[in-house]
Amino acid sequence: MPAADPTKCRTHHNFLTIMNNQNEDLPKFPPARPDITAEIVALDCLLADLILKCQGNARELDNLVGVLDNHLADCEMGRDKLLGIESERPLTMTDLPIVEQKMIFGAGLFSAYLLETVAIMTKTDPELLGEKISEKVNEAMTEIPKDEITNTLNRYLIKHAEALDEYHRKFLIRMQIDSN
Repeated sequence: MPAADPTKCRTHHNFLTIMNNQNEDLPKFPPARPDITAEIVALDCLLADLILKCQGNARELDNLVGVLDNHLADCEMGRDKLLGIESERPLTMTDLPIVEQKMIFGAGLFSAYLLETVAIMTKTDPELLGEKISEKVNEAMTEIPKDEITNTLNRYLIKHAEALDEYHRKFLIRMQIDSN
């Protein structure tokens, strides 16, 4: 039996995976290892199948977009770092993976709803209340070391990932119970 062609999908035999990121800087890239190329092709086929299964379900496709976006950003940053490519523009919050963007947006939205609720309860002008709270936050932030901010965010991201894993585990258990 001939060896499997690493550029061919095992589940879609007529499907040839073509890497669409070829460019004029190709000589800078080291050769790809055959086993890694085979895994990339397998992943491409799995993704093609999964995308087909998710068709018609916006929630599933959105979840997939979030996961793929995170991994794409990691791959691009790793590749660019290895090649010594500097970004033309400074990184911003919009360059973060979508999960982190949603966390930041959600924190802002939560704060806005909380501020509105406190303003109603205290019969205070929301703008004045927001200014007073912002002053206190800015004052407190000047005293917090940068590494403490980074460490706190890292701990939060770990807790968030653990909570997501737990949610998915419970969801799968419910799905198994429902199917029985």
